[in-house]
Amino acid sequence: MANPERTEGTRGRGRPPSEELRARVMAAAVELCAEVGPEDFSLELVATRAGTSRATIYRAFGDRYALLERALEEAYAELASTSVPSSAEPIEVLRSAYSIVSRVTSHSVGRAMLRILTDESQHQLAGKLRRRFYELAYAPYVALLETARSEGRIDPDADPSELCRIGVAAGLFSVAVMGLPLRPEEADRMARAVAYGVVPRA
Repeated sequence: MANPERTEGTRGRGRPPSEELRARVMAAAVELCAEVGPEDFSLELVATRAGTSRATIYRAFGDRYALLERALEEAYAELASTSVPSSAEPIEVLRSAYSIVSRVTSHSVGRAMLRILTDESQHQLAGKLRRRFYELAYAPYVALLETARSEGRIDPDADPSELCRIGVAAGLFSVAVMGLPLRPEEADRMARAVAYGVVPRA
């Protein structure tokens, strides 16, 4: 069944809100999706938490799905904003990649994403967010590990995508099964263990 609010489009967009109000709206959107899930998420709930009106949010962002998608993408981008290592040193690449997973699982955006991924009616939004996560927090590290492999810094049989996926899988397990974020020290320990397994030793 289609989501009726998706058809509302972006008509009637008005003057953008102030930066301070915009930040409150974006934070409220991510937090509420984490708390109530995408189906019960509404502009009214966001407006109440952000201290503004539904009309103000709608004029600026459009329907609830447009707001939610933008809020989650921006939250991802902020969490992934730490610089990617300039070298292809495997341990540093893995530490950076797994640390992003740790930050995401420690943030409401991770819980919001889990809600969306486990809601069968949200496959379209889930697909968009997966692609964005891949672009920001996965693809750059895969590329660096591919360089490391071509330079002989990791085992030639190692799969760079799989090495990055280990961190993502650990984060999902931690949040979905344990109900806890992937702690930074756990992410670092895992990065060191994976690097030990794939870096050739003299």
